[in-house]
Amino acid sequence: MIEAVVTLHDDIDDLEHLFATETFAHARAEYTVKRVDDAIIITISAEDATALRATITSITRVLAVYERAKQV
Repeated sequence: MIEAVVTLHDDIDDLEHLFATETFAHARAEYTVKRVDDAIIITISAEDATALRATITSITRVLAVYERAKQV
């Protein structure tokens, strides 16, 4: 099992709301989202590197769309 943690410090109220509906569980990977003080902590668990990469890519896509939408 491989585990990675992503910590977000900016726009935490918006991101908490954004990821609240983004619960992800798959046969080979899953992630959980929780708010701790002034940060959003995303913990990713995967069975292999490919599943980890795919899950991180999914998370970063959501963040990229959020950033583009903020600029409009």
